[in-house]
Amino acid sequence: MTRNRFAGLAGVQQSSIQKAINSGKLAEAFDGKKIDLSHPQAKAYLEKHSKPKVDADEISSTVVVNPSGVESSGRKGKLNNLKAAAGSNDESEFDIEGMEYVPEQIRKLSDWPLKKLVKRFGNVASFIDWLKATKIIEDIETARLKNGKAAGDLVTRDLIVRGVIDPIETAHIKMITDGAKNIANRVHSMAIAGKEVEECERYARETLQSFIRPMKAKVARTIKQEMEDFED
Repeated sequence: MTRNRFAGLAGVQQSSIQKAINSGKLAEAFDGKKIDLSHPQAKAYLEKHSKPKVDADEISSTVVVNPSGVESSGRKGKLNNLKAAAGSNDESEFDIEGMEYVPEQIRKLSDWPLKKLVKRFGNVASFIDWLKATKIIEDIETARLKNGKAAGDLVTRDLIVRGVIDPIETAHIKMITDGAKNIANRVHSMAIAGKEVEECERYARETLQSFIRPMKAKVARTIKQEMEDFED
């Protein structure tokens, strides 16, 4: 487990973990990058620092879910949860797959120590109320974005990049490479042959249009297909 996560589990600052490593209290449990939760030093450190300090009313009204998914209540249950965490070296219990899809205001709580959560929300009921309110806000935002897309007021970032920016970029590169070379060579030959300026201008215009027309057609096709897929 990383020093930052271990500090969160112990309810201390990361600097305190570094001091414990330097002083030898966690030196043997630290391999240079991570802390081994199954090491006796790590277990002893958690036992010493992770005891939640809450009032009796908070203890009776607070339910804690340990990493194994078993609910416990009161001070004894909280200590058992911490012991269970300290006895495991599997970081998957703490690094939840798909966490990147969780709203930021919820994700930032994942590393909070138990006593900080209790202090912030008081009990499970308050925390659940906050989660419900957050979910309502997220649902409203999702519906707003969906309605905006349906009304044609919003488009996806992927559509802009794939359907507009990329085709324009490709056409631009072709114009300033192949297009510029072809126009220069042809106009030079036309000038030597005594062609009028208007004729040279017409050739340059037609050549540039040969790059722009396919680009515009591709953008139109992509946007049309996106709209048809959305309606389906």
